Parts: sequence; C-alpha cells; structure tokens
Amino acid sequence: MVCTISLVAGFQSSSKLAAAYGLAVTSTMIINTVLFFVVIRRQWHWSLMWAAALAGLFLMVDVPFFAANISKIYHGAWFPLVIVETSAMARWRTNLFIFMSRNAADATSFFNLPADQTIEVGVRLEI
Repeated sequence: MVCTISLVAGFQSSSKLAAAYGLAVTSTMIINTVLFFVVIRRQWHWSLMWAAALAGLFLMVDVPFFAANISKIYHGAWFPLVIVETSAMARWRTNLFIFMSRNAADATSFFNLPADQTIEVGVRLEI
C-alpha cells in the first residue's frame, strides 16, 4: 500500500501513471508472445512455419500497441523500464554466480576458456 501511494504521489497525474501502465502492459504482451513461440516450438514440437505464423499473428497486434506507447517514455513510461532493467540485471548476476559456484569445474568450458589461463577483472582471478 505504501508503494502504491508513493507511485501515485510521485507521478502526480493519472495521465503519467496511465503511460507507465500502458508501456508495461504492451511490453508484457510482446514478451508473452515470444515465450509462447518458444514453448510451442520446443515443448509442443510444432513446425517452424506454424509456430511463426501463429506468433506472427499475435505480434501483428502487439507491436503496434507497443510502438504507440514508446512515445510516452518521457511522460512516465520510463518507470517500468527502470524497474524491469534493475530486477533483470540483479537476477542475472545472482544466477550467474549461483551457476558458477555449483559448476566451478564446468565454468571454464561454459565460457570456452582454457583451464590454465588467468582472467583479469580488476584483480587477478584464477579459474
């Protein structure tokens, strides 16, 4: 509830809040369509032609809505982009370190690095 009140107070007008909501919804529609394409190709084993045709049909509706909302970034739609980017990068970093700690032996093969090389990233790390 505190976050909701803070958002409404921060946006200061319902039109700015609507711009943020519109971009969030339309970008979610596109992401869902892309994920749907991946599922019907990999899990349901549809042919590329039928999967692309169905996903393309959905994208023909989703992309124009998204394009119409891009112009609203300055008017408040920047907020969901910042939230998504921040959370996605935090999750990516956490999952990368989890992967590397669980698969320390496989990390060199995953990144195609020779096992006897040293990588410099500010400090010297031995992999």
